[in-house]
Amino acid sequence: MIFNILLINNKKPVCKKITATYQLNNGVLGGPLETEFSYQTEDSTELNINIEQIGVRKIEITSVKDVSTAELFSLCQSIEKLLMLFEGRFVPLKSMCFSDSDKFTDADLIEAGTWYKDRRLSCYESSDFSMYNHNKIIYYNKVINEKLLKDWIELDKELDLASNVIFYGLSKNFATFDIKCIFLIELAEAFIDLIKERKGLFSSLKPGARGTTLKMCLDMLITKYGSLVFEEEIQSKKDYLQIFVKSRNRIMHIKRHQGKDYLDGSESILYTMKFFNLYRIIIFETLGIDEGFYLDNLKLSIAKWNEWEEVLEKFLNRID
Repeated sequence: MIFNILLINNKKPVCKKITATYQLNNGVLGGPLETEFSYQTEDSTELNINIEQIGVRKIEITSVKDVSTAELFSLCQSIEKLLMLFEGRFVPLKSMCFSDSDKFTDADLIEAGTWYKDRRLSCYESSDFSMYNHNKIIYYNKVINEKLLKDWIELDKELDLASNVIFYGLSKNFATFDIKCIFLIELAEAFIDLIKERKGLFSSLKPGARGTTLKMCLDMLITKYGSLVFEEEIQSKKDYLQIFVKSRNRIMHIKRHQGKDYLDGSESILYTMKFFNLYRIIIFETLGIDEGFYLDNLKLSIAKWNEWEEVLEKFLNRID
């Protein structure tokens, strides 16, 4: 092994199958759900992907010929990230194993499974507040197929670090609630860039340039995509956008110069979830997922968050 590349007997391990099993720490997953589809890699290798769920979830990817374990692992994680956008959480990984190789022994493949599992990023461990069932708005078996998965992998690469910020923002071991929320607020500028590139909208905005403010980016995104997520805020006629901006600005100033009008801890949790929902609406539209697959569930989820511990009501009452 050298750096972040797995070598066994000085060679990169290959095999024909990866099996990953996921299980909630408390409770069981619903089901039965199952979907199966073929997937062609860039070098035209035909893979078969099966995702099944009844109490636990299993992702199985198989090939007729040996494939790099790194490639199988990467594809499996891309599926996980897409499912997380559907469900608002990562289901904990319980086991990962590689099997069926022409060149490596079973013991070698056990070593490979352990190596990859131990090096998973902390963003795959979701925070408690993202584990609520009402965060789930799409059943994966209704929408996932080869085209959607390939489109997601391409979009994930295009978003680059912005994509990671979303997943870390809902993770268990990354920063405090207020910092998570600050990073998600800041992502508005990246999504303006994405929409400009993909749809040709917001041509007057140039994130990062003089004359384009974060508040302008937030306003444009929420007006275009967030009328459901931020319906209560919009109807209040309060300057809630300025609170978001001042919250972001905290990271740029020492305490003496931060002022007082920024999100507190509970409010940061609420708006972490609201911005997450805003961004996944944009992602789903970019991927061509019809809102009929998720709109009703999204409405229920937003209603739950709007009622959560009266945080929204207290927030709107305290701002101008």
